[in-house]
Amino acid sequence: MAVYSSVWLAMAALVVTCVRAELSTPMPEEEALVLDIIKDAPKEDVYFLFDIKGTQLTCDDVNKAFEGRPVIYKFKVLGAQHFIVVLRSVPGDRAALRDLVIPQATDVEVLTAEHLSDLFIYYDVPGLQDKKPLLLEDENLYMTTISIREEGMNLTTFKNKLHEFFRSALAGNFFDQREFHLTGLFPFTFISFVRLSPHRIDRALIEMSDFIGGPYQMDINTRPIVNI
Repeated sequence: MAVYSSVWLAMAALVVTCVRAELSTPMPEEEALVLDIIKDAPKEDVYFLFDIKGTQLTCDDVNKAFEGRPVIYKFKVLGAQHFIVVLRSVPGDRAALRDLVIPQATDVEVLTAEHLSDLFIYYDVPGLQDKKPLLLEDENLYMTTISIREEGMNLTTFKNKLHEFFRSALAGNFFDQREFHLTGLFPFTFISFVRLSPHRIDRALIEMSDFIGGPYQMDINTRPIVNI
């Protein structure tokens, strides 16, 4: 019995030693970055972005559905019964949205978003965008959705490339433009409402893509829109 007890104690000591060794091992850089992102994410304004579609949907349907709500942008995609509504989140919004009905809508996707300037704060990029709602004129008004692929990049590389990418995005301060990061999506995605001529959009996106390894690292969808 004493022999078995000694063996059991030796095994237990070995397990404890291994556990202590495991706990004392420095955290891998990738995991540390994830914890850093979660811990230090800015506690800023949150927005709801409604992506609404329906073959019989009209502008009046959308306007009536969101009447009296804290909407900052309402757009219609030209040539389609497709609408984008950006609503500022305030306490009690979710309860108020429980009864939201959009007549004739066949597909409604709701995403949470944060203003891109809040990401600038996190990535320590100087030159914040103005978060005040901007009245965007219909002429040459576009919606651009950009997703950044992460193939071939670890978290450290991805974070560094995003920092450079956001620095290039500051050029948007000189144009009529508002941008939002769509949270909870992979790959990393943001949406831009911009008043810019078509060829300038192409040039701007190509130049911005250089900071993350070229156009093949970005999925881009640009559509003309109008206010409703």
